[in-house]
Amino acid sequence: MKRTPCVSELLDAFLKTPTSDAQCRKEIIDGLQVYFNEALGAFLLYRFERQQYAHIKQTNPDTVMADIYGAEHLLRLFVKLPSLLSMTNMDDEDIRLVCTTMDEFLQYVAQIISQSIC
Repeated sequence: MKRTPCVSELLDAFLKTPTSDAQCRKEIIDGLQVYFNEALGAFLLYRFERQQYAHIKQTNPDTVMADIYGAEHLLRLFVKLPSLLSMTNMDDEDIRLVCTTMDEFLQYVAQIISQSIC
């Protein structure tokens, strides 16, 4: 039932990679995980996935969805992220930082995928 690696594991592993501003990266990644957990049931699942999601929520209401679902579901959020960011009151510099971090994360995920394929 749990996807390996799950979203939480991917985000945690990414936070362990070197960066010049670890605190800023952590805040952004923590926010991304919150967005993911809130958005999953609302608009990230395909119709056929909603029954499984409802069952998980019903039987384990305190379960964090980022601990169950994987990268394929998180990447769906990235498609919607530009419109979500446009609805925030973040200034241009903050949006640039978020976009830079998201780009670094996507490169990290691509590297993991290419290593697992080879």
